[in-house]
Order: sequence, then C-alpha cells, then structure tokens
Amino acid sequence: MTAPLVTRPARDPRIQPYINNSMIMLSLGLFAGGYAGYGANPRPMTPVDLTGFAQINDRAVAPLRRTIPDTAIFPIWSSRVRTALDKGVAVPPDHLWWFVEPGDTVLLSDRVTHHFTTAGHLDREGDTISFADPWPDDFFLREGFNTLGIRAEGTRIPRAAFTKAAVGIATWDRVSLFDAYLEAYPAQAASAEMQCRIGHAILAIGGDQLMPMAAMRFSMAYDLAGRTDDADLALASAVGLYLSATCGFAVMKAAGLDEVAAAMSGLLWGLYQRHTAGNLAARLRPDELTRLAFCVLHNGRNDLAASASTRAIEMDPAFEDGYWLRATARCRQGRPAEALADVAAFLALNDQAVAALKAHQAAIHPMDSIAGSEVGAALATRLHRRQTVLELAVTAATHAENREAAEAYRRLLETANGS
Repeated sequence: MTAPLVTRPARDPRIQPYINNSMIMLSLGLFAGGYAGYGANPRPMTPVDLTGFAQINDRAVAPLRRTIPDTAIFPIWSSRVRTALDKGVAVPPDHLWWFVEPGDTVLLSDRVTHHFTTAGHLDREGDTISFADPWPDDFFLREGFNTLGIRAEGTRIPRAAFTKAAVGIATWDRVSLFDAYLEAYPAQAASAEMQCRIGHAILAIGGDQLMPMAAMRFSMAYDLAGRTDDADLALASAVGLYLSATCGFAVMKAAGLDEVAAAMSGLLWGLYQRHTAGNLAARLRPDELTRLAFCVLHNGRNDLAASASTRAIEMDPAFEDGYWLRATARCRQGRPAEALADVAAFLALNDQAVAALKAHQAAIHPMDSIAGSEVGAALATRLHRRQTVLELAVTAATHAENREAAEAYRRLLETANGS
C-alpha cells in the first residue's frame, strides 16, 4: 500500500456537530428497527447504490450550504467497481482508507451480500476500524456470515479486510477534501479521469456559483486526456468544460465578478479551437441542457436558453423543466403567447407526474425509507416548480393582455400557495 504524503484533513468544524449528532442517535438505537431480513415477511427495500444513497442523505446538507456552499455528501467508490464519470469519485481500493472517517456511510460487500453501515471508531495507528452497526450481532463480516473469510471481532476488522470488503463510502465534507487527496497521492492529480470525476462531483452539489470551480477541473482533465490520446475521455471532459464554463461565465458576469467571468471566457475560447459549441451542446442530457438554460438566463442569453430547452424537449418530450425554462426565455423575448403554450404543456405534464407520485407514495411500505425519501423529494420539487411556473404564467398572460388567462392562473397560484 502506498503511503500518503499527507493525512486526511479534519472536517470543517461547522460540519462535525451534525456528524456527532447522527452518531449519538445511532448509538441510542433511534434508527434501528428489527433486522429486515429475519421477519416472516421481510419488509421491502428499494434497491439503491452508493451514489443514490449519498444523494438521499445529501438533502439534509442543503441548509448548511447557505453558509458553506461547497459542502456535500460525496460518494467515493472503489475503482474495482465500474462507475460512470458523473456517479462519484473512484479511487484505488486501498485509498478508501485515507478517505474514511467516523460517521461516514460505508457500503460493504462480499459479492453476495451488500450492506450499508456506518464507520465508527477508526484506529489509524492500529489499522483497524469498527462499525456503528444497528445489528452488531448479525454483522455480516463476522465469521461464517460472509464469503470473504473475514472474521470480525464484534464489528471491528483490520484495514486489509476493510480494503477487501469496502465497495465505497459516502463522506460529508467540502471540495477541499479532493485538493488534500491529490496532494496526498500526486499521481492521482495527473489522472484525467480523476480530474473529470472531481469536476462532476462539484457539478452534483448543485450550486451555480461553483461552476467555475468545476470548469477548472474539467479543463485540467481535458488537457491531461489530450496528452495521453484518450479521445473518449477528452470528449467527455470537453462536454463538462463547455457546460460548466458557459454556466460559470453567465453566473459570474451577472454577479459582477468580471475577472472570474473572463477566466471562463478564456477556457471556452481555448475549447472552441477544437470543438463547436453546437457539437458539445448536442452531447448534453436534458437535465444538463436545462441547467445550462437556467444559468444563461442570468445574463440575458434568452436565445441560448430557448434553444437549449428546446433541445431538451426534443430529446424528452415529457421533460417538464424544458417547458418552464423555454417559457421563461420566450416571455423575456417578448413572445408571451408562445410562453403560455409552454406553460400549458408544463402544467399538463406536472399534473400527470404529481398524480403518479402521490399514488406511488400511498403504495410505499411504511418501512421503505429509501422509496419514501425519493418519492417525497420528487413530489416536493414538482409542487414547488408548479408555483414558479404559475407566477410566470400570470406575468406572460398579463404581457399578452389576456386578462382572463391572467386571472385564471392567479387563482391557480393562490390554490398552490395554500396547498
């Protein structure tokens, strides 16, 4: 195992109390019901991978991002598992030991059983780790419970066993964690794939003000991939750079941060020496296109917002966000009648989606916390977006001098606000 040049830095002190509280609740057994697999009719659990699990738990982090914009729960995968570039950072199996900290969610597997648990006491000098597992007597890394031949003492295992069984971890930290990791393992800093994955990890946080930070990672990935003639990775990095730098330029320009905006413009100029904006945009997914549309609206690029959202709609005619963003762009372009047509399309799709989600929610098993969290979040997002679109509809109808429509949408908005 390669010794790191630096150790993992301590978490931001503003994060640690949240970790401590969750560990206290876990130790009190507040999260533990009976073991799911031992009942006569074992309760169902919606399948979820490490990235999905991190995303579910990351929702609790959102309030802290008001003061720490770059904090998130990051999925860190073992490179033994093939994962898409935008699904998390992937590191050599032994590097997971550098990342793991008490309170992290850990996904363990013996290739037959897959088990989420929580990292407890970590003894780096003694090279052992214990897990704060809700069911310690049934912990599957105990002798006879797993196919790897691991014999945990209670829930404590040695580092070598952790490296063998750990699929990955979900750790709550800041983006600076990756700077420390690259300093600890310099060879990783020269990896185009690693830089590209970090870029995607920053994008996944969701804050538009972080776009320049992601753009710098994608730029490094693009240059590194070019040096190694990895055409696929170079193209993936170029697409990420186009998205993040275009969004970064728009957001920074609107905020009056001209120096940062100029840096983003410079990255795009270099990118356009080899690629056209159209070719890069054509490789974006619908959700990425609408993110682009949302950001460029900040600095008045209504034309680009309209074309990007139109492309998203062409790719997925049932993608609601495409319609509300195109409606926004068209309203700003002085095309209120067309904006209202998009509003009507959005509301029809939103009605269908909300009804389906409510039906799904009613059918979820009370103990299926994963499905409950996923459906609840999707429902809340759609209901909140509906209010935004209804506000837009009132404005568009007013500009179109359609008093009847404006009043109808105003009534719908009042109903939505009261729900």
